[in-house]
Amino acid sequence: MLRSLVGSEMCIRDSINAEYGGCCQNEMSEGYADRLKHYPNKGVCGLPETRDTARKLSVGISRLAELIRAANHLVVLTGAGISTSAGIPDFRGPTGIWTQQQEIEKATRARKRKHPGAAPTATEQEQQQPGDPVEFAAAQPSLTHYALAEMSRRGKLKFVVTQNVDKLHQQSGLPRAEMAVLHGCIFEEQCEDCSHLVLREQEGSSISFQPTGNRCPECGGVLRDTLLDWEDPLPDHQLSVSEQHCHQADLVVTLGTSLRIEPAASLPQLSAGKFVVVNLQETPYDGLAQLVIRGLVDDVMSGVMQKVFGCELSQEPGKPMEWKPCTN
Repeated sequence: MLRSLVGSEMCIRDSINAEYGGCCQNEMSEGYADRLKHYPNKGVCGLPETRDTARKLSVGISRLAELIRAANHLVVLTGAGISTSAGIPDFRGPTGIWTQQQEIEKATRARKRKHPGAAPTATEQEQQQPGDPVEFAAAQPSLTHYALAEMSRRGKLKFVVTQNVDKLHQQSGLPRAEMAVLHGCIFEEQCEDCSHLVLREQEGSSISFQPTGNRCPECGGVLRDTLLDWEDPLPDHQLSVSEQHCHQADLVVTLGTSLRIEPAASLPQLSAGKFVVVNLQETPYDGLAQLVIRGLVDDVMSGVMQKVFGCELSQEPGKPMEWKPCTN
């Protein structure tokens, strides 16, 4: 059933390639946002961002660390806010992709009211779809991505549900079997026959489950992109496994998501346990959360790793990222 969508890191890369059965031929493409169909109902965008005071943030991180330490089945739901420090834009922030697009469309409507029948200006034509400011393939995982991978490795984090289309979770070393990618990944292809997943080195050029021209390395079947367009159906397995883990969870933490896209936004409510929001903007579910932290996710997760595991992210010249005991 399908449901609708309303330094050197060779060691990590090698393990990813082994898990996915190798990477497809590289291919460059236009930006992700440019490929999406025009869709006017993107919901609330551009809400102001706020940050907790240093004292309140410290208290919030300590409380979150206590909740994580006590959790038996921790699930984390991630959104675009965990990738902004990697250079990938969010969508609904003050300078997000949809926020900018709505401002452009508002200006266009105003021009049409003032000058009915006038042709679009060259600037309007160029800006109809704001492009991505960085290449997805050039982005590297943030501290938060690495923290979640380490928490999974230590057995504390049971499952990650992501709404992100980048491959930064996969690139951080988080096993693909321990995450659900609800909206597809711009780097993943899936076999239409055996469902085998292949991770590309470069982002693909298609969207909406189209054949990519590549063949499955396992069975020779046709590979299709996994990237959802507006109103495309969600593959049931990705959603159902997310629901199963949220039902089991005694703690669900949402990181960098405005919780405005369904069905992802409602997933934390499937848990009978505790619910935490870490986001700079308010969300529709803040009132249901036991804890709301207004802070940068990298700062929050850095504090959590120090308090729960006594470690911090380090990288020495010529060596991969690794978590080491705190020095202070």
